[in-house]
Formats: sequence, structure tokens, C-alpha cells
Amino acid sequence: MVYEEKPEGFDPKLHVVGCFVENARGEILFLQRNAAKSYGNTWGTPAGKVDGGESLAEAIKREVCEETGLDKPVEDFHFLKTGFVKDGGTRIVYHKFRLYLDEEPTVTLSPTEHTNYVWVTPQDALCLDLIHDEDVFIKMFYPLLETDVKGQAFARQWG
Repeated sequence: MVYEEKPEGFDPKLHVVGCFVENARGEILFLQRNAAKSYGNTWGTPAGKVDGGESLAEAIKREVCEETGLDKPVEDFHFLKTGFVKDGGTRIVYHKFRLYLDEEPTVTLSPTEHTNYVWVTPQDALCLDLIHDEDVFIKMFYPLLETDVKGQAFARQWG
């Protein structure tokens, strides 16, 4: 479950950064996780843990570069919002960024991390087998998505 505000008593285990890498056609880059990783074979945006002593901006730049080969200046990453995630017993502070690309980049995956990638519209992304709560973040940042893929009204579950 994702919360917009920090819930009372929320004790996070870790901080994670994630990024909507968006191209000029309005498509977002999704990566398929290696089957051997947790949440194997699911799709998500480039993301990862913030290392000790690292700023959020440094962390997202590093994660995007490690996972996609895209080495962009830190100034190109735009902070969107922080969400508070309860995933079973784990508590995560998730910081979401956006990176807009006006050219079609070459994506180079790290095979130990990801096995495939796809550029899809936010609406089409909802048809993918997404990693836990990625659909909530898509709907949070792409508000034109008023219905889910089954045509039913989307109701945010903020807690």
C-alpha cells in the first residue's frame, strides 16, 4: 500500500529512488526484472536503493545509468514526489523522479538485473505484470488515467 503522507509510526527499512524515463512520444521505459531477483519477471521503472552518504539525485542518476546505460546529468532528473510504501512487513520511503529524453536512446541492460525492456504509454504499462505498487505510482503521476485497463473507475488506496 502507498501513502502520500508518512503514516504515524512508520519506521522505514530503506530509501529507494525510481524514475519515469519518458521519451518524446510520451512513452515510459519499463524494465523486466531478472527471474532470479525478488519480484522476478515483473516490470518496473529503473529503481534501486539509496546508498549511505548519497543524495537522492546522485542515487537516481547512478541507478538509471547502472540499469539502462543512460548516463545523464543529475540536473536532467526532476523530483516528483515521495511516497511511503508498506510491502508486507517492510516499510520503504520511495522517491520518484522523471527524466525526459527528446531523442531515442540506446538502452543497455545489465543482464544480472534485467532481461528485457519496452517503451509503452502509461495506459499500456498497466497491462504489464508490474512490480508491487508500480501501478499506483503510474496513476499518481499520469492523472489522465481515470480508469484501469478493465474500464473500471480507479480509486486510490492511500491507506
